[in-house]
Amino acid sequence: MQNTVQIKPDIIWVGGNDRRVNRFENLSPLTHGMSYNAYVILDEKTVLTDTVDRSISVLFMENVKAALNGRNLDYLVIHHMEPDHCANI
Repeated sequence: MQNTVQIKPDIIWVGGNDRRVNRFENLSPLTHGMSYNAYVILDEKTVLTDTVDRSISVLFMENVKAALNGRNLDYLVIHHMEPDHCANI
């Protein structure tokens, strides 16, 4: 079941939350899990900024599909190559 948040008319959060994660990079304790932030930007072209960790891939793909609403994805921007940003390329 998709779970997106419309930030602005042309920006949609498509990330997700993983409450099972209890440490950030196996070092820093997390009491409420991890939030993966990825966004779809809708303009003349469409852009996806980052993906999410593989643990929530199914939700993420549903979110992206819902946000694009039948449009094709034109660009993917990855901020850096760590699994929580790029696991779903």
